[in-house]
Amino acid sequence: MTAADQTPKGPMQPKAAVVDARAAAISVGALAVGMTLASATPVLVAGASLEGLAVSLWRLWIPAVVFAAITAGRHRHSWTLLRLTARAGICFGGATALYFSAVQLTSVANATLITVMQPLPLVIAARFMFSERIGVPDLGWIALALGGATVMVLSADSGGTADIRGDLIAAGATVVSAGYFIFGKRARATLDTDVFMTGLLFWAGLTIAPIALISGQDVVPPDGEEWLRMTALGFIVGFGHMFINFANGRLPLAVLGVFQLFVPVGAALMAWAFLDQSITTGQGVGIAVVVIALTSHTRYSARMRAAAPA
Repeated sequence: MTAADQTPKGPMQPKAAVVDARAAAISVGALAVGMTLASATPVLVAGASLEGLAVSLWRLWIPAVVFAAITAGRHRHSWTLLRLTARAGICFGGATALYFSAVQLTSVANATLITVMQPLPLVIAARFMFSERIGVPDLGWIALALGGATVMVLSADSGGTADIRGDLIAAGATVVSAGYFIFGKRARATLDTDVFMTGLLFWAGLTIAPIALISGQDVVPPDGEEWLRMTALGFIVGFGHMFINFANGRLPLAVLGVFQLFVPVGAALMAWAFLDQSITTGQGVGIAVVVIALTSHTRYSARMRAAAPA
């Protein structure tokens, strides 16, 4: 066999590039799963008999206990863990309380419309706090996704349940939620996902507890069905955020910001499936635009990362 016979035929990728591509694909997949689970929140909350703050309390403390038990056997719970997760957890708790209250005051459509603006502070933070490269194509795909999400939500039938108080609360939740992702990315640089989730949920639960108790709302589920609903909410959305934070430690913040727009898409589809809320033609067009823009932006970002010098 000659040397020419031993020469590989066709282009071959370096092994490191293949590994990086596989890791990126896993991270994107985890992010998609996490956002899908998180999009179930409005549907689960809309049917709850408890008010928003009480729902928030159980939605945070149930997975907090689970993750504390998971990490207790393999990791030491330390003051360092609490220090690194404090800011992200407080933002998460505050945003959770605000959003759950908003969903029960206004329509799912109006609440999700406010969240359409979530990528903007995250993209700004990606550029100026994490020095991520944000090019014109990035901005184009982000603008298209924002446009599609806006059309989708504005085309929804609010069912006459809109309340300006809920809209304002949702706006506050969006701003505070951006802090959760920004501070979470910093903490994930030194903490594993399960350890980060333990500290995150501890602080989030600690933030919401006094607010819920002072509010005067009934915080104890009245029956077994409501306990089951709270447990399902805690597990589904809690583990959804585990997948999201796994990806937040590996993907650019800008990618995570754009993926936020999948939440209103998932919420609209689940509201159609489980709450008998109709999907209008405008919503369908908006959903298609969001999915196309999100997929295109993710592929573009992957190509840019692959082409970047090591």
